[in-house]
Amino acid sequence: MAGTFDCIIVLGYPDLTSMQSRILKSRLDLALGLYRRGLSKRIMVTGGGTRVRSGPTEADAMRSYLVGRGVRPGAIVRERRSKNTIGNAAFTKQMVKSCASVAIVTSEFHVRRARYIFRKLYGSKPSMRFFASATPSVILHKAVVFERASLRHVVAALRGIGERSTSAEVSRMLAEVSKSPMTPEMKRLAWY
Repeated sequence: MAGTFDCIIVLGYPDLTSMQSRILKSRLDLALGLYRRGLSKRIMVTGGGTRVRSGPTEADAMRSYLVGRGVRPGAIVRERRSKNTIGNAAFTKQMVKSCASVAIVTSEFHVRRARYIFRKLYGSKPSMRFFASATPSVILHKAVVFERASLRHVVAALRGIGERSTSAEVSRMLAEVSKSPMTPEMKRLAWY
């Protein structure tokens, strides 16, 4: 793989069950491999936790995992406000403003929705390359089906929002998204 990235962005995942823990670990291990190969000197971990009531945020837990595996603490940047993938993109956008290129790491079932959201909010800069971590086969099919329903929900939520949207517009949209429950179809398909 030629070239390097100004930053590796690892999308968080709520860590509630052993299966979910495996999903997040897979994302972190992929990012760690990219980092160790010298593809970036900086890793940004994202997530404030959608279901975390107390204790460390997703980003805090992710940072601890990476530091425990030899990543310099100063090489890790935390985004701790986001509650979902839209928030991941919205809150990291200013943090990577000076970057020319970023690597975005998420799970294979999540890449399509993440790509849509990041391209919608980031526009064409910085350039982005998505890396997909493996998903345990026992949940992959159900996760893919859930993501299809979720993508439809996201497309509707982001209608009228784009790279030139103001912070106030994005904040209003994030507030509305956080209030909106999963659709009945999404609840039926939920696998976590």
